[in-house]
Amino acid sequence: MPKLSTALLSGALLVPWLAHADLVTFNFTATVTQVPIDDLSTGIQVGDAITGDFTFDSAAPDLVPASSTGSYLSTGPAFGMTATVGAMTFSESGQLDIGILNSFVDQYAVTASSAMLTIELFLQNNSGTSFNSDALPLSPPLLSAFGQRDFHFDETDAFGSETQVDGRITALSAAQPVPEPSSFVLLFTIALPLAFWRLARRRNSVQWITGLLLLGALAAPIYAVDGVILINQNAALAGIPAADDAPGFPVTILVSGSYKLSSNLVVPDANTTAILIAASNVTIDMNGFSITGPVQCIGFPVTSCSPFANGVGISGLIDRNNISIFNGTIQGMAGGINLNGGKHIRIENVHAVNNAGDGILVPATIDARVLSCTVSENGGVGISGGGGVISGNTVNGNGSDGINADGTITNNVAESNGGKGISGFGVITGNYAQGNLHQGIFASCPFSTVVSNAANGNAGGDIFTSGSGCTRANNTPAP
Repeated sequence: MPKLSTALLSGALLVPWLAHADLVTFNFTATVTQVPIDDLSTGIQVGDAITGDFTFDSAAPDLVPASSTGSYLSTGPAFGMTATVGAMTFSESGQLDIGILNSFVDQYAVTASSAMLTIELFLQNNSGTSFNSDALPLSPPLLSAFGQRDFHFDETDAFGSETQVDGRITALSAAQPVPEPSSFVLLFTIALPLAFWRLARRRNSVQWITGLLLLGALAAPIYAVDGVILINQNAALAGIPAADDAPGFPVTILVSGSYKLSSNLVVPDANTTAILIAASNVTIDMNGFSITGPVQCIGFPVTSCSPFANGVGISGLIDRNNISIFNGTIQGMAGGINLNGGKHIRIENVHAVNNAGDGILVPATIDARVLSCTVSENGGVGISGGGGVISGNTVNGNGSDGINADGTITNNVAESNGGKGISGFGVITGNYAQGNLHQGIFASCPFSTVVSNAANGNAGGDIFTSGSGCTRANNTPAP
């Protein structure tokens, strides 16, 4: 007959599975303000109501060491965001990122995303009076304190068809609390093993062993999902056959598919690239992990980095299409991300920090999207791109321009960069620039639209348009 102590000890197997920090859920409402693209024929219209909620971990770690910037990634099936837009409901689960900026402006950004679906909330207070620190708020921020209250939804299918929906948030509130699994840990730790013990007293040892095996199965973590190829340090050194990858760095992806980091990656020297994308139709979920090299940069903005070499965190061969990279950190490399050419590039919730060259480089691309990234203290340009959308990013302390790109540049914050804060050609709207060593915001004319931007304290002037033919309105100060 099994001993009672054995049954109780087996209950400890459940503790890692059941115990976790409290879940926090916020509800929100919004109204659709525009539907720029609806290739998927959703039928969503301007004026439709939006309702939703998001759930995060109250003890999520801050992935960004800067004192004014926080990025809190909650990972697990309980975390994510749901939004009902008109008659349609969209849901993204598995991880949720909350970004906090507490500086000359305050920002609160919430993102749930995958390769095909992104749901975002973005709040900005241009007076910097909403937050006292970059700590994760455990109660909803006061919505009335934020002049900018954006909802954004973006869904893409396997053929590249896309629907985008923008809205204005009208309410943000805490959901009613529900009992958390952590409150039942003691009960399950004792009661469930006792039930097995009583079963074993009445029945045979085979049933007891079966019960323990079931208990162990509940406690075991799930390390992979069917169809997703895992990348970790050991696999990189041994080679990943599913990616047609040889042993050692770089991890070379020659096979289209979905990839996920399951550990941090550390390259042996500054000349070694961590991941090389050699195929189209590739998604890399960094899963909250980091790619790290030996480069160190000094100064704010950065004045020098060493050693300066050519190893990139994630690099792509020219003209690879449908590439998505999201949810991780790249630091200490010669460059963060470098994807040259191609169509439908998406980089989201990536922290590119302390790299010797550019943080995120997407030149000569068509429909590149760099969204909700933190790009800080890199030796070159923070974000450099061709045509596409650069939105909701924070770029600060980089050695050259914060953002240098063409296309749509919207809702970004550029602070204390060694060149211009934001420089580009296209639609430049809703951005904020302060303390940059050249112009805060610089737009090339004709045909650029420069609307509702704000800048101050930039050494080369605040907002500047070169030439004539630009549309300019509601900027502070006016160019």
